[in-house]
Amino acid sequence: MEFLIYLDVCCLNRPFNDQTQERIRLEAEAVFIILANYDALHIACTEAGNGDVLLTTDNRMLRLGYLRQH
Repeated sequence: MEFLIYLDVCCLNRPFNDQTQERIRLEAEAVFIILANYDALHIACTEAGNGDVLLTTDNRMLRLGYLRQH
């Protein structure tokens, strides 16, 4: 099953809100889960577009890339 997901700025900022409230914490976790599944897509798009550089601040992606090189 395929979905198109639109995350507005409020969703993307949810992880920076007060995590002591259960609703906010659950919404922040959902945002992290959705975004974590797009690492491969970012890499594939860079390769398909013949990109020379992929700039990211995603620590998980950076760590995995480092481990593959060493």
